[in-house]
Amino acid sequence: MKFFAIIISALFIMGCSQKSTKKVLIQPYGDIEQSFVDEAKKSIEKTFGFNVYIAPRLELPISSFVSVKTPRYRADSILDIQKKNKADTIDFIIGLTRMDIATTKHDNDGNVLKPVSRYADWGVFGLGYRPGPSCIVSTHRIKSVTKTKFNERLKKICMHEI
Repeated sequence: MKFFAIIISALFIMGCSQKSTKKVLIQPYGDIEQSFVDEAKKSIEKTFGFNVYIAPRLELPISSFVSVKTPRYRADSILDIQKKNKADTIDFIIGLTRMDIATTKHDNDGNVLKPVSRYADWGVFGLGYRPGPSCIVSTHRIKSVTKTKFNERLKKICMHEI
């Protein structure tokens, strides 16, 4: 069993270190700082070896806006819109925003966790489905005292969502 784990780990590391033909598009939304977009691009390229492109800045889709507990955007709606509008030449799209995003938190049976009033509109750092060609990351909930720590957290969230 240990040997099997070592082989799998080696294959994963080799796969991550080799140049890939996968194409990732970063979609900046609103007034997200350009330095955050650039850091995410550099990190995705370095970690996965993907070819990363930056799309022209857009506003978050108004159809994803809700004001249930607080004004924020539905992450799942943004994923659907990104997926629908993704060019066939792009393998994956990652949206970046500074606005608050939320989703619904479910139990293992697919029911909204109780109390529903708390979990029906659950604020998140990011959201992506596996498998799926789209994810969204927000800087809204990243708290840090230093710019370096903030950038580290942002990169980790981006890597996790991809």
